[in-house]
Amino acid sequence: MPNESIQWFNGKEFLFIQGRKTNFLNESFYGTMTLRLFLVCFFLWGSVISLFSQEEIQIAWDFDNGSLGGWSINADREIVLTHAPGAGGLWYYFRIDGAAGKSLTFVFENARKDFFGGDSLPAVSYDQKSWDWIKRRYIEPHPSDLNLVQYSFTHTFAADRAWLAFSPIYDNQQLDGLIEEIESHPHVMIQTLCSTPLENLPIPIITITDPEMPNNEKRCVFVLAREEALESASSWFCEGLIRFLLSEDPVAAALRRRCMFLFVPVFDRDGVALGTAVHPLDREGRTVYWTEAWPETSYSFYEQRQLKRFLQTWKDGGKNIDYSLRIHSSAWNQDSLRREHCAESRLADQEAFFGEILAQKYMPWYKNQERVLQDTRFSKFAADLFPGAITGLCLSEFCFKKAFSLDYPLYKTVDDLKTEGQLFVYALAEILGVPASDPPPFLHAAEMYENIGAANQEFHVRCVYRDLLNRPPEYVRVFVDDQAFDLKPVMDPAGELDYQNGVLYIGYVSSKATVGSHSFVASNGSRTFTLPQNGRRIGPLLLAPTSIR
Repeated sequence: MPNESIQWFNGKEFLFIQGRKTNFLNESFYGTMTLRLFLVCFFLWGSVISLFSQEEIQIAWDFDNGSLGGWSINADREIVLTHAPGAGGLWYYFRIDGAAGKSLTFVFENARKDFFGGDSLPAVSYDQKSWDWIKRRYIEPHPSDLNLVQYSFTHTFAADRAWLAFSPIYDNQQLDGLIEEIESHPHVMIQTLCSTPLENLPIPIITITDPEMPNNEKRCVFVLAREEALESASSWFCEGLIRFLLSEDPVAAALRRRCMFLFVPVFDRDGVALGTAVHPLDREGRTVYWTEAWPETSYSFYEQRQLKRFLQTWKDGGKNIDYSLRIHSSAWNQDSLRREHCAESRLADQEAFFGEILAQKYMPWYKNQERVLQDTRFSKFAADLFPGAITGLCLSEFCFKKAFSLDYPLYKTVDDLKTEGQLFVYALAEILGVPASDPPPFLHAAEMYENIGAANQEFHVRCVYRDLLNRPPEYVRVFVDDQAFDLKPVMDPAGELDYQNGVLYIGYVSSKATVGSHSFVASNGSRTFTLPQNGRRIGPLLLAPTSIR
């Protein structure tokens, strides 16, 4: 590993490597011709781009959650993409074949500025399981419409087949796989709310509780995720909740004894299947419906009516809902928590849970918004049916903003969202009187910044180490194949390390394998934390210089 030292200039982090200054900030920027020319030259490292034809590559989206309006190749040899009807001008997910070794640029010429004009990055996967962010993306003003931008991104492909998407995918197959994995657990019961009217897909309600404890003494927590199909982050967050509650952690075991949890990880299964942004009312996705109007006085679609009936039957059976949480996502806004409908007698408990425990201790990068009472949302329906319920919303995004005392964003992986689900459970345990006495450390924004490169190249890796009890790490490491690489902390100008808030660790790794794998591990001396918690991530992926074209 080369000699390195970390210094600060004008409040920003730079890493000096053998005399070269490199800024590893991934800030939003508008592409310029100078930047484009520099990046093309850098990533081709002396090879010649070969022109390709529409016959050489194939693009398809005829699969679960897939969506694209069409594609063509323009005079600049860029692949011009359009959105499909029902995609809301934002959702896309497609597969490309014939891409190995090619450096391809994709363009949305009429992209919505509210979704594509900020920190958004495209997601890429080679196996539909491990997703990475494409960092070479450009945002340019639209020539005639202030509400639109021209959005383009360039990627050098390490394999013949890859998938590209608006955000890391949580499709119906992911949900089915989760159900199959957990349904035999003794503390799990799976019910079917209904089958969807378009694709005949069952909507599962997952109940988690310890059956040996009497149910009439338990608190009940209801979690509704993915009301709109585009909100893939909400399903990842919900899966994190579920997986941690079924773990052997003593806090999870204590909550299973004290509580009954009901989860709907994907409410809009038809929308996910058909690749629409919001709920579709026809298979072509030309008529869609935002799933916001829940009171009986306005229109509600089939799945909404079935959930209302389920909860009414739940109440008629003498059961209650004590906490109701909606998990939403727009992908690229500020993470936030919002207190919603609640009886006056429980307002103090609501503020303590959302404002103090969650937003200050467990997930401080989430903004605690002002309490909002909207009569058209699910929370109003839940509070009317269960007057003692504390209701709220969690807006979970793919970007850490204003987090860890950093003045630039860090990008989340699906592991981050699952970790946030775990943190939410810890917060709930604390408000219910079973706080964790020895929590593990946590790793956030753990990534290999660019995981495709040449043989003998070193790859920049980084993560944020965080410990709820402010304990320093015994180590923070990255394992690439079977080799361990220790990471070093980035010191702030004051020279202080606040582990409870989070400290950035960085380093470099290398691999001899053409297709490598890696994972992050940290220890606080008492417990360890590994990302991903199951399996390994793909990368580095090594390309010979002559293979790029």
